[in-house]
Amino acid sequence: RNHLDQQHWQQAVEAFTAVEQEQPGHRDAAALLETAEQQRHLAAWLDQAEAAAGHDDWDTAVTALENLYAVDAAYRDAGARLEHARWARSVKQRRSLVDEMTALHQAGQWKEVLAAAEKLAQLDPDHPDPDGIVSDAQAKIRDAQLAEQYAQARNHLDQQHWQQAVEAFTAIEQEQPGYRDAAALLKTAEQQRQLAAWLDQ
Repeated sequence: RNHLDQQHWQQAVEAFTAVEQEQPGHRDAAALLETAEQQRHLAAWLDQAEAAAGHDDWDTAVTALENLYAVDAAYRDAGARLEHARWARSVKQRRSLVDEMTALHQAGQWKEVLAAAEKLAQLDPDHPDPDGIVSDAQAKIRDAQLAEQYAQARNHLDQQHWQQAVEAFTAIEQEQPGYRDAAALLKTAEQQRQLAAWLDQ
Protein backbone atom coordinates (compact mmCIF):
# COMPACT_ATOMS: atom_id res chain seq x y z
CA ARG A 1 0.00 0.00 0.00
CA ASN A 2 2.94 2.29 0.81
CA HIS A 3 4.46 1.73 -2.67
CA LEU A 4 1.05 2.49 -4.18
CA ASP A 5 0.67 5.71 -2.17
CA GLN A 6 4.17 6.84 -3.20
CA GLN A 7 3.43 5.98 -6.86
CA HIS A 8 6.25 3.42 -6.98
CA TRP A 9 4.22 1.35 -9.45
CA GLN A 10 6.79 -1.33 -10.23
CA GLN A 11 7.46 -2.09 -6.55
CA ALA A 12 3.70 -2.06 -5.85
CA VAL A 13 3.11 -4.57 -8.68
CA GLU A 14 5.87 -6.85 -7.35
CA ALA A 15 4.61 -6.62 -3.76
CA PHE A 16 0.95 -7.29 -4.58
CA THR A 17 1.96 -10.11 -6.95
CA ALA A 18 3.91 -11.70 -4.09
CA VAL A 19 0.90 -11.33 -1.76
CA GLU A 20 -1.40 -12.95 -4.36
CA GLN A 21 1.02 -15.84 -4.86
CA GLU A 22 1.45 -16.32 -1.12
CA GLN A 23 -2.26 -16.07 -0.31
CA PRO A 24 -4.66 -15.66 -3.27
CA GLY A 25 -7.65 -13.43 -2.42
CA HIS A 26 -5.94 -11.75 0.56
CA ARG A 27 -7.92 -8.58 1.31
CA ASP A 28 -8.06 -6.39 -1.84
CA ALA A 29 -4.60 -7.37 -3.13
CA ALA A 30 -5.93 -8.53 -6.53
CA ALA A 31 -7.76 -5.23 -7.19
CA LEU A 32 -4.80 -3.19 -5.97
CA LEU A 33 -2.46 -5.24 -8.16
CA GLU A 34 -4.66 -4.38 -11.16
CA THR A 35 -4.59 -0.67 -10.20
CA ALA A 36 -0.81 -0.74 -9.79
CA GLU A 37 -0.35 -2.46 -13.19
CA GLN A 38 -2.61 0.06 -14.92
CA GLN A 39 -0.78 2.98 -13.30
CA ARG A 40 2.55 1.44 -14.29
CA HIS A 41 1.38 1.23 -17.94
CA LEU A 42 0.06 4.79 -17.90
CA ALA A 43 3.30 6.14 -16.41
CA ALA A 44 5.38 4.14 -18.93
CA TRP A 45 3.37 5.52 -21.89
CA LEU A 46 3.72 9.04 -20.57
CA ASP A 47 7.51 8.58 -20.10
CA GLN A 48 7.74 7.13 -23.63
CA ALA A 49 5.74 10.04 -25.08
CA GLU A 50 7.88 12.65 -23.29
CA ALA A 51 11.14 10.97 -24.33
CA ALA A 52 9.95 10.70 -27.96
CA ALA A 53 8.85 14.35 -27.98
CA GLY A 54 12.32 15.29 -26.71
CA HIS A 55 13.79 13.61 -29.82
CA ASP A 56 11.19 15.20 -32.14
CA ASP A 57 9.79 11.69 -32.75
CA TRP A 58 6.13 12.67 -32.86
CA ASP A 59 4.88 9.40 -34.40
CA THR A 60 6.01 7.48 -31.31
CA ALA A 61 4.74 10.21 -28.98
CA VAL A 62 1.28 10.17 -30.60
CA THR A 63 1.05 6.36 -30.43
CA ALA A 64 2.04 6.30 -26.73
CA LEU A 65 -0.42 9.08 -25.87
CA GLU A 66 -3.22 7.39 -27.84
CA ASN A 67 -2.63 4.22 -25.78
CA LEU A 68 -2.66 6.25 -22.58
CA TYR A 69 -5.75 8.25 -23.59
CA ALA A 70 -7.67 5.07 -24.49
CA VAL A 71 -7.12 3.68 -20.98
CA ASP A 72 -7.53 6.90 -18.94
CA ALA A 73 -8.46 10.09 -20.81
CA ALA A 74 -8.17 12.18 -17.63
CA TYR A 75 -4.64 11.02 -16.78
CA ARG A 76 -2.30 14.05 -16.42
CA ASP A 77 -3.75 16.17 -19.26
CA ALA A 78 -3.66 13.20 -21.67
CA GLY A 79 -6.11 14.87 -24.07
CA ALA A 80 -4.19 18.14 -24.31
CA ARG A 81 -0.87 16.32 -24.61
CA LEU A 82 -2.26 14.12 -27.39
CA GLU A 83 -3.65 17.13 -29.26
CA HIS A 84 -0.29 18.92 -29.02
CA ALA A 85 1.62 15.83 -30.20
CA ARG A 86 -0.69 15.41 -33.21
CA TRP A 87 -0.26 19.08 -34.08
CA ALA A 88 3.54 18.84 -33.75
CA ARG A 89 3.55 15.68 -35.89
CA SER A 90 1.59 17.41 -38.68
CA VAL A 91 3.94 20.44 -38.56
CA LYS A 92 6.93 18.11 -38.85
CA GLN A 93 5.30 16.12 -41.69
CA ARG A 94 4.50 19.35 -43.56
CA ARG A 95 8.07 20.65 -43.15
CA SER A 96 9.46 17.33 -44.33
CA LEU A 97 7.13 17.26 -47.38
CA VAL A 98 7.99 20.83 -48.34
CA ASP A 99 11.73 19.98 -48.09
CA GLU A 100 11.15 16.89 -50.25
CA MET A 101 9.16 18.90 -52.83
CA THR A 102 11.86 21.58 -52.95
CA ALA A 103 14.57 18.96 -53.56
CA LEU A 104 12.47 17.26 -56.26
CA HIS A 105 11.81 20.64 -57.90
CA GLN A 106 15.53 21.45 -57.92
CA ALA A 107 16.18 18.03 -59.50
CA GLY A 108 13.59 18.74 -62.21
CA GLN A 109 11.37 15.81 -61.20
CA TRP A 110 8.09 17.56 -61.99
CA LYS A 111 5.69 14.59 -61.71
CA GLU A 112 7.17 13.64 -58.32
CA VAL A 113 6.66 17.24 -57.16
CA LEU A 114 2.95 16.96 -58.05
CA ALA A 115 2.63 13.58 -56.30
CA ALA A 116 4.11 15.06 -53.11
CA ALA A 117 1.87 18.12 -53.54
CA GLU A 118 -1.22 15.89 -53.32
CA LYS A 119 -0.06 14.63 -49.91
CA LEU A 120 0.64 18.19 -48.80
CA ALA A 121 -2.82 19.36 -49.90
CA GLN A 122 -4.40 16.69 -47.66
CA LEU A 123 -2.16 17.64 -44.74
CA ASP A 124 -2.38 21.42 -45.17
CA PRO A 125 -5.24 22.45 -47.51
CA ASP A 126 -4.62 26.16 -46.77
CA HIS A 127 -1.05 26.15 -48.14
CA PRO A 128 -0.92 23.61 -51.01
CA ASP A 129 1.70 25.46 -53.12
CA PRO A 130 4.71 26.60 -51.04
CA ASP A 131 6.81 29.21 -52.89
CA GLY A 132 4.88 28.46 -56.10
CA ILE A 133 6.84 25.26 -56.78
CA VAL A 134 3.70 23.26 -57.58
CA SER A 135 2.47 25.79 -60.16
CA ASP A 136 5.96 25.90 -61.64
CA ALA A 137 6.13 22.08 -61.88
CA GLN A 138 2.70 22.03 -63.59
CA ALA A 139 3.92 24.65 -66.09
CA LYS A 140 7.11 22.65 -66.76
CA ILE A 141 5.07 19.49 -67.40
CA ARG A 142 2.77 21.40 -69.77
CA ASP A 143 5.81 22.86 -71.59
CA ALA A 144 7.31 19.39 -71.97
CA GLN A 145 4.02 18.00 -73.30
CA LEU A 146 3.70 20.89 -75.77
CA ALA A 147 7.29 20.40 -76.94
CA GLU A 148 6.54 16.72 -77.51
CA GLN A 149 3.29 17.51 -79.40
CA TYR A 150 5.20 20.05 -81.50
CA ALA A 151 7.91 17.49 -82.36
CA GLN A 152 5.21 14.98 -83.40
CA ALA A 153 3.44 17.62 -85.51
CA ARG A 154 6.74 18.51 -87.25
CA ASN A 155 7.31 14.82 -87.86
CA HIS A 156 3.87 14.49 -89.54
CA LEU A 157 4.74 17.52 -91.67
CA ASP A 158 8.14 16.06 -92.69
CA GLN A 159 6.49 12.77 -93.62
CA GLN A 160 3.79 14.62 -95.61
CA HIS A 161 0.99 13.29 -93.41
CA TRP A 162 -0.95 16.50 -93.95
CA GLN A 163 -4.16 15.57 -92.10
CA GLN A 164 -2.30 14.46 -88.93
CA ALA A 165 -0.09 17.55 -89.13
CA VAL A 166 -3.16 19.81 -89.35
CA GLU A 167 -4.77 18.08 -86.35
CA ALA A 168 -1.58 18.21 -84.30
CA PHE A 169 -0.83 21.90 -84.97
CA THR A 170 -4.51 22.78 -84.37
CA ALA A 171 -4.34 21.08 -80.96
CA ILE A 172 -1.16 23.03 -80.09
CA GLU A 173 -2.76 26.34 -81.13
CA GLN A 174 -5.81 25.58 -78.98
CA GLU A 175 -3.66 24.62 -76.00
CA GLN A 176 -1.29 27.59 -76.26
CA PRO A 177 -1.96 30.13 -79.02
CA GLY A 178 1.23 31.55 -80.54
CA TYR A 179 3.39 28.57 -79.49
CA ARG A 180 6.64 28.76 -81.51
CA ASP A 181 5.76 28.79 -85.24
CA ALA A 182 2.77 26.41 -84.90
CA ALA A 183 0.34 28.87 -86.54
CA ALA A 184 2.50 29.26 -89.66
CA LEU A 185 3.15 25.50 -89.88
CA LEU A 186 -0.59 24.85 -89.45
CA LYS A 187 -1.25 27.12 -92.47
CA THR A 188 1.40 25.25 -94.48
CA ALA A 189 -0.09 21.86 -93.53
CA GLU A 190 -3.60 23.04 -94.49
CA GLN A 191 -2.38 24.29 -97.88
CA GLN A 192 -0.53 21.04 -98.54
CA ARG A 193 -3.61 19.04 -97.52
CA GLN A 194 -5.81 21.01 -99.95
CA LEU A 195 -3.21 20.65 -102.71
CA ALA A 196 -2.99 16.89 -102.14
CA ALA A 197 -6.81 16.65 -102.17
CA TRP A 198 -6.97 18.48 -105.55
CA LEU A 199 -4.23 16.29 -106.99
CA ASP A 200 -6.10 13.16 -105.84
CA GLN A 201 -9.20 14.34 -107.78
